[in-house]
Amino acid sequence: MYMEPDGYAEQAAVLEELGFFGYKYRPGIGPDGDRRTVELLARTVDDIELMLDVHTWWKLRDSYGRDTVRSLVEHAADQGVYWIEEPVAPDDHAGYVELADTGAPLAGGESETSPSGLVALGRTGIDFLQGDVRHHRGFTGCQQAIEFCAGREVEFVPHNFGTWLGLQANAHLVAAAPEVRLLEYPVFENDPVLGETTTDPGMYPFELAFDIIEGQPSVADGRMTVTDAPGLGVNVDLDVLESYPFIDGPWTEFQYET
Repeated sequence: MYMEPDGYAEQAAVLEELGFFGYKYRPGIGPDGDRRTVELLARTVDDIELMLDVHTWWKLRDSYGRDTVRSLVEHAADQGVYWIEEPVAPDDHAGYVELADTGAPLAGGESETSPSGLVALGRTGIDFLQGDVRHHRGFTGCQQAIEFCAGREVEFVPHNFGTWLGLQANAHLVAAAPEVRLLEYPVFENDPVLGETTTDPGMYPFELAFDIIEGQPSVADGRMTVTDAPGLGVNVDLDVLESYPFIDGPWTEFQYET
């Protein structure tokens, strides 16, 4: 997930070849490394769009002060990125307003705790509002944000990260909602949908993401087709309860070399 710039470029090139619309990656390897990464990506790819998922890592003030964050946002925009996601802390709506003044394409919303908070974020000048059926009270909660975006210069793009079950849920939201066209597809290592590739574009191993449902989603040339079967159109494999027992503690940890 966090690597030298060449690693990001290799992943983006593979996903471009597979026909995906965009490549979203995590900056956070230091301001200079972040600049080198987006510059290399912009030189490497032709058609695939680039999205930065800052995930609020730029709030680490020892490396990323407010002026530095603004400079990084402006620099990424100059490289033609499609969006910059969560460049400030989720509750820093004033920070979104300040950065929107740069004209850079901003995205956010996954960390909002309620549908009303999601709509409030949409009023800060961001360009992409990211609701999630798992975070924002299901399809009904996301409907408020979708209706808010309709007719405005704010595009609703559901946030999606995790298992194929969550993918199916947000895919049905996209299929049902007017003016909604993009769906995030998280890529983990050894993804059976992608087949053999020169470089594995996956972030890290997460077998549960695939094993939680029977079968696999229908994805070809970067597009996903949803089934017209009842409900979400998939069956949950309940054997995962035995294969993946609950383990107390954080779901992931990061270690940094100093």
